[in-house]
Amino acid sequence: NTQRDKKVGELEDGYGTFNWPSGSTYIGEWKYGKAEGYGVFKWSNAEKFVGEHIDGKPNGYGIILDADGYKYVGEFKDRKRDGLGLYSVPSGTKYIGQWKNGEETGQGIKIFFDGRVEKGFYEKGVLTEK
Repeated sequence: NTQRDKKVGELEDGYGTFNWPSGSTYIGEWKYGKAEGYGVFKWSNAEKFVGEHIDGKPNGYGIILDADGYKYVGEFKDRKRDGLGLYSVPSGTKYIGQWKNGEETGQGIKIFFDGRVEKGFYEKGVLTEK
């Protein structure tokens, strides 16, 4: 049962689709008129999130991809990278490790496109301890 042409907050519990005037779309589970559970959110800039939603935001485990090829697979909290995750960029550089509030923070390893490896403790994206 797909729900269409309703405003956010009017959608019933269950499965439905909502299209914003901006061009963004959410297809997935709803609860109390908000994205809740598993779903796919596509922003108008072609960025896409596939995964868990709580209270209308990406929370839990998911994948975010953008039109330029940047990809994050891991945990989210309030739409920010938070927990364990893998981030890769089109050049081939990857970061695997802990995230806090959207930034590389905690134990991690960075593998650069040229094969160099950097591992240790990161604080807001900067290696502070090897």
